[in-house]
Amino acid sequence: MFETDIDILCPSQSSFTTNDNSSIDDAINVQTHLAQHHQQKLLLALNVRASLLVNAERLDLARNDAIAMMNLAPSSPLGYLCAGGIHSIRLNYASAIKTFDDGFETRRVLFEIESPWDDYFDVSRTWRQRIALVSGLHYEIGPAALSAERFERVQDLAPFMRSLAVIQPSKEILSKITERRLRRFNVLNKLRVVESISRGPTLLLSSLRSLSNTLTELDLEYGRYLPAKKPYRLCDVLNACPNLLSIRMSCGDIDMSSATKTYPKITKLELWNRDSEVTKDITLSLFGPFPNLHYLKLYPPLGSCMLPIIDQHCPLLQQLILTGRTPAFYDVDDMPEGNTGLRLLSVPTNDFDDGFKEDEMVQYLMKHSETLEAFGIVASSGFSEPSTLLQDPASQKVTFKRLRQINYLDDSQESLVSFLLWMIQHAPCLESVETVAGLRQAPIMEALTQPDHQHIKRLGMKVSDFPVDEEDELIQHHVDLGQQSNLKELKIDIPSQFDYEDSWISLVPRLTQLTTIEFCTSHMNAYGCLGSFMEQLANGCPALEKLIMSDESLLMTFSDLYPMHRHRNLKHIVIDCEGMYGGSTFQQFFTNIESLHISALRYSLEDIDRLQKASFKFVFTQKLSDTPYFVNDIEDGF
Repeated sequence: MFETDIDILCPSQSSFTTNDNSSIDDAINVQTHLAQHHQQKLLLALNVRASLLVNAERLDLARNDAIAMMNLAPSSPLGYLCAGGIHSIRLNYASAIKTFDDGFETRRVLFEIESPWDDYFDVSRTWRQRIALVSGLHYEIGPAALSAERFERVQDLAPFMRSLAVIQPSKEILSKITERRLRRFNVLNKLRVVESISRGPTLLLSSLRSLSNTLTELDLEYGRYLPAKKPYRLCDVLNACPNLLSIRMSCGDIDMSSATKTYPKITKLELWNRDSEVTKDITLSLFGPFPNLHYLKLYPPLGSCMLPIIDQHCPLLQQLILTGRTPAFYDVDDMPEGNTGLRLLSVPTNDFDDGFKEDEMVQYLMKHSETLEAFGIVASSGFSEPSTLLQDPASQKVTFKRLRQINYLDDSQESLVSFLLWMIQHAPCLESVETVAGLRQAPIMEALTQPDHQHIKRLGMKVSDFPVDEEDELIQHHVDLGQQSNLKELKIDIPSQFDYEDSWISLVPRLTQLTTIEFCTSHMNAYGCLGSFMEQLANGCPALEKLIMSDESLLMTFSDLYPMHRHRNLKHIVIDCEGMYGGSTFQQFFTNIESLHISALRYSLEDIDRLQKASFKFVFTQKLSDTPYFVNDIEDGF
């Protein structure tokens, strides 16, 4: 039997600094980390052996290993799950629940969320409800109809659910689980519904009324984002849910011209109507009923003519997004208390109706120059009308005092470059610029090397088949600055094919202060071009701590990352992709990292199981499909 004092294996930090000899402290640190490493390896070995013993029906021996794990690492869920599982196999459910409860009491972090408890979900109704009490859990139902067993599960959990998604583009589900004779959703405050385009809104509105006492966040859309034959009306939904604080609605009827009251509780409003015609009058009817909006996302917009009207009716607005794609703004608080004025703005150019006129944009930005923190522009072409105001004395004197980031996502006309340069040159606190590749961007690259922008700490750049000297010069500028460079984060957009030796990207390994690097792409197998570059990166960027791989619509393989296992300082890896595969040996390569976070829609359960047993912290987030009509039956989540 193991009798291990966990405090000996994990001493307090103060014990490292009791001696004036730093070399002794370093040696103590090394041996402490070694002890912790071997403790984790022993814990995982005991867990594997216990599983084998259970499979061999040697339950007493498996229970001994479970007890050893609980003694060795009381803060780990493995021992409690193993012991509780053995009690369940023996049909001793009372002991199983007591063991699981002991795990809840001794786990120093969120035992419930981090633990793979799906296999133990059917221990009893009491255990299901105990799990449901955990804050932060999200439930999903559909798109297939509920079986009798699944329906019973939903009823067990209904009084405890706080966040729920119902995917019903064909089968009607929501109205069945919210009938008055059934158990009530007493604490549900967040609901997402994917509706059928052929079903009218009557059942939906009835269900929403039954949930209205607690519901504060609502997300409504139609399967595959198609317009419905009889769409739900925004005003009807708001009247059915009087306590809403936030609503997102896709392809519904947003005409509020007949509204006779206001909705002061609503602070966040998102409306998307890509496939339906929205007239100017309908759009302008939207703003009056929501006097306390802090966040507004509207697509498609009318043009820059609507900006003064939004200001007039929504004086508390902090974030305004008028683009289908939202730039990846970073480090922007959602809606901090006490802040007033517009803080975040994302606009297109001339894609819709009258378009966005440059002079009107200049005037609007100058109006909000005291409060604006983040600006993004999504442009397939220039503004509908060029500016005549950029050289005016007032425009040249303006200062964007709080502007920290600018995102420019599409290459287009040179007039936009002049507009962006005007903003960059009048933003003394600018920290982040994300732009595109190509000759038109050369003036922006050159401007960022000037002394006024030495404090730039984040860049987003594209790798181009036709690089320009100014891109090389910008990276070389920070290489030459050495330890004086403030560049800490770099986001790199990868094309389908490129020669890294002929690109500015070849200079990146020489950036000594870089702590975070992110690769993103929308091209199949683009990361295959990074093999040689990854080899160089593993031997460079000595301060690098975090690697991010973003491939949201494509599959990735773990082998794309393997060259980086030799980097001596890498601590965190984040992966965001459509699907991930080939992870059977990942934990054997990356033995020194502290955490791995994967967000994916498709994945291998075997890979997830292996990674959960690795020595580093592993977090997995399953993503929802953008086309919910084709989502697999996710009712098994219950």
